[in-house]
Amino acid sequence: MVASVATSVVVGLSSGSDDTCAILVNGTVQCWGANDANELGGGTPVPGVSNVVEIASGADHNCARNAGGTIQCWGLNSFGEHGDGGISVQTVDQVLGITGLVSARAVSAGSTFTCATRGTGAAACWGRGDSGQLGNSGSANSPNAVAVTGITNAVSLTTGDKHACIVDATGIAKCWGDGTFGQLGNGVSGAGTRSTQPVTVTSTFPFIAISAGFTHTCAVTAGFGLIRCWGSNASGQLGTGDQNTSSVSVQSAGIANAVAVAAGNKFTCALVADGTVSCWGDNSLGQLGDGGAELFTKIPKQVAGLANIVGISAGDSHVCAVSVSGSVSCWGGNSRGQIGNNTALTANLPVIAQGLSDALSVSGGGLFTCAVRTFGGADCWGANSAGELSTKDSLSHLTPALVIGGFVAVQGVSVPVALGGVTAITAGAPSVNDDEQACALGASGRLLCWGGNDFGQIGDGTNINRSLPTVVNSFTANVDPAATLTSSGRIVTVTALINCEEGAEAHLILTLTQDATTGSGRAIVNCTGFMLREPMVVPAVGPDGFQSGAAVANVEAIVIDRGKVLEDQHWTRAVTLAGQ
Repeated sequence: MVASVATSVVVGLSSGSDDTCAILVNGTVQCWGANDANELGGGTPVPGVSNVVEIASGADHNCARNAGGTIQCWGLNSFGEHGDGGISVQTVDQVLGITGLVSARAVSAGSTFTCATRGTGAAACWGRGDSGQLGNSGSANSPNAVAVTGITNAVSLTTGDKHACIVDATGIAKCWGDGTFGQLGNGVSGAGTRSTQPVTVTSTFPFIAISAGFTHTCAVTAGFGLIRCWGSNASGQLGTGDQNTSSVSVQSAGIANAVAVAAGNKFTCALVADGTVSCWGDNSLGQLGDGGAELFTKIPKQVAGLANIVGISAGDSHVCAVSVSGSVSCWGGNSRGQIGNNTALTANLPVIAQGLSDALSVSGGGLFTCAVRTFGGADCWGANSAGELSTKDSLSHLTPALVIGGFVAVQGVSVPVALGGVTAITAGAPSVNDDEQACALGASGRLLCWGGNDFGQIGDGTNINRSLPTVVNSFTANVDPAATLTSSGRIVTVTALINCEEGAEAHLILTLTQDATTGSGRAIVNCTGFMLREPMVVPAVGPDGFQSGAAVANVEAIVIDRGKVLEDQHWTRAVTLAGQ
């Protein structure tokens, strides 16, 4: 339900202190603005950079990731920003030794399940699985991430109510999960239709972006920016001028030069290259944003009063759009304050979300909304019954509220600390119990989720709701907090948790510290693409043994494939030692 930012013929956008870079539809990068440290890359397009699927900007440098996982950087390098082993400014440098296996590169929250992609283009999902929406060839729920079968080169990811889809590096779309209404796009529909692993969408058109609604899916084609949709069409959400359901992709009427699409519950919106937005389908709560009173429309209608839009996202019954200036406009259903204008009144025309002037992207969930801000923080607003806003309270918020990352003690007082380092955020769709979740992607590839967790959609191995961001086990190496101590106190068994791609090896080094007593252990794990629990034996060093109680585990995980270091992660976690 989340769409990518874009301008002109752009499919990705990122801004530094005084410069901006864009990914064009052909995979090249163009930059403009200040160039004091060569942050524009030395040419238009940036030379030597192609097939780009992700762009990120620092204060005075920029980095791009291509479909093969290679990362290239240019601009200021005084502190090693390029990751090339040096500190001299070059036109374009390749980051050495990192392509990413454990870390996340994109995340999308659906209804009681969540999916994410890894640096290699593999995908994993967690949470509810009864409709096959985890894509792992099974239908069981999983509170830990499981690998989606056969996905190796995803560049775009989306989740809906009970299905998910990706677009791969060749432009092919694949979907899995519930297919009752043809929302998988493979020519099959009907009661009980589902696929527990990805199936290919029937289309002769390559795609550059995709968005899953509740029972339909839409995608943007390469080249001409057409919108093609498939699935339920009872409210005209496919945009074909009729109400005929289609299990194969069909073209929406009257849209060209689209750069992003956002599918909600029975409606769809498209962002066009000129910065305008058009919507079609259900309008019972003002989702079309044109001020009209018609219940639905079968053809696209332009949203009133919007210009210079660079990103859109659709929730259950509302839509939000980010402008180039950083403001957020929303319209549609507002029963829990999800459009952010300090009311709970439906709006059939765009209104400004109050207090946001520096948004980079936005994500509409079922009954709440979240946005990433330029300083690396995030705001959420709307429903908060499951802790999905991660605020200091459990109340709904009618205006944007800063996402809290945790609390620290200052002179005996618990003080909230804002979540930082956020590069992307996703707001989930509701279940029957409004059990929504949100997830944030950090610049390091760390993935954090919070909110409703009845089906394990937080991904922390439990079914406990979390009102504060919690690390998704599969997207950062981790440690089980419960460790086993032998009766002599000389040996501790600590369990490391890691999920890395099949065929690679994870070399684990763990150091355990308790006051003046230390010890270390090592292990080599053969990666399978699933969560692995590796018991590590740690003998005490010196005359004193470990005691029952608190200790600190410091761990390094080096992921190696055919002799090449793919990722090197370090992490620290408090553990509790208990006797056998």
